[in-house]
Amino acid sequence: MLVAVVLNDVPIDVLAERLDSTRGALYKNLHDARRKLREALGRRGFDLDLGRQEER
Repeated sequence: MLVAVVLNDVPIDVLAERLDSTRGALYKNLHDARRKLREALGRRGFDLDLGRQEER
């Protein structure tokens, strides 16, 4: 599901219909998947602040 929405640009409403689910249920799963991915990448030493600009 994460791959479909994030990498393949499948709209969440379309995916919900295809999976016979609700938009809210998929949004919750995506939220959890992104959190777990950030945590796993952080544990492996990846810099997760690439998009943030430092204050000067």
